[in-house]
Amino acid sequence: MPTPAPTRWLATIPLVSVLLLAACTAPAESAPTATPTPTVEPPQPVDLPRVATARAGVNDWALADGTTLAAVLPEVGDAADGAVALRVDAPVVDAPIAAARVGLAAAAGDTLTVEFQARALTPLPGAVPASVTVAGQRVVLPELDAEWTTVEAEVEVPAEATEAALEIVVDAAVTGLSFDDFVVTGAGDGNLVPNGSFEATSATAGIVSDSLIMNADTASVAIALAPGAASWSARRGEEVVASGEANLAGALAGIPLDGIEQGYFDFTVTDSAGASITTPIVVVAGDGYGIQTDPRFGVGMHVENDIYTGAARYAASLGIAEGRNDILWRHNETVKGQYDWAPNYVREFTRMHVNGVKVMGIVNYGNALYGNKNTPDTPEALAAYGRYAAAIAQRFDLVGLEVFNEFNHERFNKTGCGTAPACYIPLLQTVHDNVRAVDPDLPLVAGSTANYDAAWFDGLWQAGGMNYADAMSYHPYQIVPDPAGLAGIIATSRDSMQAYGGGTLPIWITELGSTSTGGMPSQLEQAEFAFKASITAFGNGVEKFFWYDLINDSPDPTVHEGNFGLFGQPISGVTALPPKPVAMTVALVITHLADHEAAAAEPLSADVLSYAFGDGEERTTFAWAPAGATTVQMPVTGDVEVTAVSGQVTLVSPVDGVASVPVSEEGVVVRVLP
Repeated sequence: MPTPAPTRWLATIPLVSVLLLAACTAPAESAPTATPTPTVEPPQPVDLPRVATARAGVNDWALADGTTLAAVLPEVGDAADGAVALRVDAPVVDAPIAAARVGLAAAAGDTLTVEFQARALTPLPGAVPASVTVAGQRVVLPELDAEWTTVEAEVEVPAEATEAALEIVVDAAVTGLSFDDFVVTGAGDGNLVPNGSFEATSATAGIVSDSLIMNADTASVAIALAPGAASWSARRGEEVVASGEANLAGALAGIPLDGIEQGYFDFTVTDSAGASITTPIVVVAGDGYGIQTDPRFGVGMHVENDIYTGAARYAASLGIAEGRNDILWRHNETVKGQYDWAPNYVREFTRMHVNGVKVMGIVNYGNALYGNKNTPDTPEALAAYGRYAAAIAQRFDLVGLEVFNEFNHERFNKTGCGTAPACYIPLLQTVHDNVRAVDPDLPLVAGSTANYDAAWFDGLWQAGGMNYADAMSYHPYQIVPDPAGLAGIIATSRDSMQAYGGGTLPIWITELGSTSTGGMPSQLEQAEFAFKASITAFGNGVEKFFWYDLINDSPDPTVHEGNFGLFGQPISGVTALPPKPVAMTVALVITHLADHEAAAAEPLSADVLSYAFGDGEERTTFAWAPAGATTVQMPVTGDVEVTAVSGQVTLVSPVDGVASVPVSEEGVVVRVLP
């Protein structure tokens, strides 16, 4: 076991010993004397290690699954003992819960000595809302940072205890909390904790990282391949941008990606037996281990499909805060008046909740129990549709509830009334009236049209639709050839609300994407479209933007409808789904936006489309040159950081107070450095 750092010695002393030490060393009473105020040095930040979590089991331990906490997984790299530790990531914790548990061979009345290593993956020490309990006795954690700290305690197994166990308990939200090298001893010899250093794991062979999205300063990949010398490389096209050697020790190991830069790469590892595996990876320049989620960003999901098992982790890894999903009526009300929620919805929406990803639900479509299976079109069906919407609102953790999907599209709406907005109003009203009775604050979203249908929306507002909604939505796929055209559609939609509804609602673009099939836009063009469309939306005041969709629906790269995803279909020998270049771009946009709102700013030049976010030193400008690459002259005093859609960064220094900033047709992020 490692010796604790000298500055942490107090954490290794049991509380009772600290109290006794204070009592024995207290000075005798005497006349008060002036005592100089001690100088307290502020803590110095520590470097964060290159570690990765692995999709693997830990022998002998019971770990909370993904419907209870976001992730409790083995962590490889920079362990306190051996090659493996245990990581807890729990961005949402509803009540204190055991993240991990292991039985101890101890009896009632035994006195146990407990020692273990703990750290929190942050550069500065801070309080951690977690503890370790041994035989029900709580061991409080000290403040932790990214260096391992030894924690010791002495506990007694209660006389009435029928069993003894060690548990890691989290009380509130915490991420990047790691443990290693548990040793519990009693009267006899030996450690009572089986697999106390987590070295015994179970994993399928291959690249077993829980996520292939990582930050440049801490990037690492989890590997379960033949032990011994291994080599790795990261390529952008044919260019090798980073490479190295690693010694894989044991069944599970980590490869730290020293020298990696921001970008989208093909990562290849070759083990000592000559076996090679390649997967795409995304590396972003950010702080810590993850990307902070942005509530403006959402993504389409289909949790009805098994490939979406665990989809919340993929969305959160990119900084996406919301997932839009059908909640199909026919799956959840199979007996009139009785709601039996389909397992995929319950499991995956729960996983979204514990990962901090909100559900944007869609009340879809009809139900054959009430006649038309596509669209409710009788008084009985409409009443039942409203009751079903209220049941959804009560059952799931929602950010909003959208009334139907693309009602104006005959593909989804087959009724005698038709697709006119007057036929939509009864659906909107029944959802409004029923949901408001159970949840007055849940945003109700009207529209959700195929394309932006100007005449349809004019009619909706004329018919009083604004009385039943808190936001309006549309799916403006008509802009795919020209994403900048979204600005005009947004302006038109606001004008329509004002002219025909007497006010405006927040605009949510709840579905928009681009495919990446052969003969259609390439994967790089898909990424470029995501950059321009999302920035145009936010730059023109759209409140939420949902990309369609999270995962390719088909393994066939030529299927148009099957290749809209941010992630591709599974790769043999790789546990996590492979990201596409568009995933890199979405992560890049979210990282650079950093929750900043759109700000008024002069265009960079007449040849460039640009949108600024944030103010002062925080200002970031997103720009592209529609007619082809150009150079913009910027009067500045400091260097200018220019980041391409691909992630490559260029620094431009000013000459005589002017920087010549290149702006590509694909798009760049421009930031003047302080």
